Amino acid sequence: MTRLLIALALGVSYVAAQSSGPTLGMLVDGAGVVAGTAAPGTAPISVYDLSFQEKTKIGQANTLAADGTFSAPVRPALVKGHRIVAVDRDGNSGVPGTVE
Repeated sequence: MTRLLIALALGVSYVAAQSSGPTLGMLVDGAGVVAGTAAPGTAPISVYDLSFQEKTKIGQANTLAADGTFSAPVRPALVKGHRIVAVDRDGNSGVPGTVE
């Protein structure tokens, strides 16, 4: 029974790690670029503002650096208090961040 629970726990951790989305860097009011990291090979990375009435795409990074970093120009510029999320090409969403 203990081995089964360990195997299940490891499996869940593996699935969670496989499906985690991009991570955003600092989100600063007025910024026109969003940076972050994602798993290599998961571009493009779309950036959405969740604070509008509907989830709104505000930018996209078409490529990733070899280390998984990305930089996406955004329009409109970031607004303090808005919640921003990055989504990879497979639809994996990162944890939303709040613009400071």
